Amino acid sequence: MLEKIFELELLLQKRNNGSSAFFKKLLEDLKNGLKEDVVNSILKSYAIVQYGDFNHQEEKLFDEIWEIADKLKNS
Repeated sequence: MLEKIFELELLLQKRNNGSSAFFKKLLEDLKNGLKEDVVNSILKSYAIVQYGDFNHQEEKLFDEIWEIADKLKNS
């Protein structure tokens, strides 16, 4: 999950999309051991795809991240 969040944050950053800050914070939280908080944040933030003006590639990557978070939450 860490690698995919990092990849998405970079893609958003390259397009100057402000949503990159959300994923940067998730990366910081993961590094600080807040995995459960990150999983919960991801699962609650699906609307970011629509309101964050994600392109198709970014949306697909977020879907993959969401699926991983969902599996972690339910395991």
